[in-house]
Amino acid sequence: MSAGLYLLILISFILYTWVVVEDARETRIDNALTSGRTTAQFTARILDDQWGNVLMETRDLARADRITSAMAANDSIAAAAALAVAHRPKKDITALVLYRNDGTKVAAFPDSLGIGNAAGSRWYKQLRRSATPFMGRLGAGESGPTMSAESSSGQPMVVAIRIDDNRPDLGFLLAGINTEFISEWMHEAASQDGVAYLVEKDPNSRDNYSIISPIGGRDASSNITSIPAVRLALLDQVSGSLLADTGNDSRLLVGYANASNPHWSVLFVQDEAAVLEGTYNLIRRFVLVLLPLLILIFIVIMVLNRMYFVQETTMGQLAQRNTQLQQANQVRSDFLANVSHDLRTPLTTMSLALSGLMDLESPCNSASAIETIKFVSDEIDILEARVRNLLEMSRLDANAHPPRTHEVDMTDIVGAALERLQPLLQGRPLDMSFPQEPLLVICDSSQVEIVMLNLLENAIKYSEPDDGLRLAIERRQDFILFAVEDSGPGIPPGQEARIFEKFYRGGMGAKQGTGLGLAICKAIIDAHGGEIGVVNLPKTGARFWFTLPSA
Repeated sequence: MSAGLYLLILISFILYTWVVVEDARETRIDNALTSGRTTAQFTARILDDQWGNVLMETRDLARADRITSAMAANDSIAAAAALAVAHRPKKDITALVLYRNDGTKVAAFPDSLGIGNAAGSRWYKQLRRSATPFMGRLGAGESGPTMSAESSSGQPMVVAIRIDDNRPDLGFLLAGINTEFISEWMHEAASQDGVAYLVEKDPNSRDNYSIISPIGGRDASSNITSIPAVRLALLDQVSGSLLADTGNDSRLLVGYANASNPHWSVLFVQDEAAVLEGTYNLIRRFVLVLLPLLILIFIVIMVLNRMYFVQETTMGQLAQRNTQLQQANQVRSDFLANVSHDLRTPLTTMSLALSGLMDLESPCNSASAIETIKFVSDEIDILEARVRNLLEMSRLDANAHPPRTHEVDMTDIVGAALERLQPLLQGRPLDMSFPQEPLLVICDSSQVEIVMLNLLENAIKYSEPDDGLRLAIERRQDFILFAVEDSGPGIPPGQEARIFEKFYRGGMGAKQGTGLGLAICKAIIDAHGGEIGVVNLPKTGARFWFTLPSA
């Protein structure tokens, strides 16, 4: 590769890195803005729910029978007792005060708000104009010294409500509210990179705002409402997010939402530098590893350049060798096919001729001639088995006849194989263990019959003429097992798997053969999705078995 290509790779790498970093930066800002807006919306909904619960609780207190009865009777002592009973289980309500319709105080428990005549208070004026409950802070001069119900601005939070909307003459109930519950879940909303603000809007002035509660995070500032973009967010009645320029080379990521009760705004503010701090750290670390990585890339390119030419030469040699192997394999397959066809015709003719000579009614029926003919017939059977194995292995290698499976009874296949081997089985005891019910399998019956023929011929070949054979068929879960046991010498230890390889005959005694019979068996059983194997019997002999999927 040329130096120009190396330079192109370097430039492409740098441009790609820059695009990825910028995309990560913009994605991080977008995610932070979305997170801030979602947090503000969630907090505003919680505010509405919490204050809705407080309003409902206050309304239930105002409708209590003891309070309405005391106010109807204008009994201040009974009213004080009723407030004491009502206040006892209410942890979010710090004080309760009852007022007559003209604003004079009837009773209080405890008297922590310090309000006397309420005629000049905002909440009193609002309730006189409408039945809408008042939720907010007491204004300056409306209360005495601040107590446990105070907010961060120094004035208590209260809820004021008519005792009975249908009877305005009964007066009003004023409840001081403990705002600590707000701080508890606001702390959970604020993260270490952000600050959650509660901002109160003055209902009488659009430009008058005051911070109620800056919660947690970095650099909580009480003059957040001085930023023009934030003031616009406070004027907006729709939730959203914005980037606010603070004027000191930094920006704030602001998510905002408005709560209905009370008339507050929720701001979730994150500093852009803090949000991007992780991205910048990633860039710095990337720069530290960039140069070694580029050097490594150049070295790898040079090595790959050299390996490319070596690999090209090697692949050419491998392609030539593969062609030679394919040609050799084709020659072997052709040889097996030709040998099978060349031997099968004369052997068939000899078998027919000898069968005629063995007829006892023919003129040639002397004992010596019959014995000779029987010997030749046995040899022909052996040669025919070899030819069958050669032809079957050739077909399997070429995949000329894939299995044509159908549903068949296993005992029928065994019967067909025994019938074909009847001349070899004469005088030999057979012990067959077959269940009564049909043993249906999905297979190519002709190919499975070849497997049984090879296994039975092996058992006959490696056992004495008067030794019996044991055949068994069993159903095991979802497959059928066939096994044949002989009394021969067994399998040499360690060769149980190798005897199923093509042309392998190690340790099988003096018997002659092509070494293809068991290899053919394994190929056929594998093609049917079954298994085949052999185990030595405890005393003498071997047990060959195979399985086929049951129908």
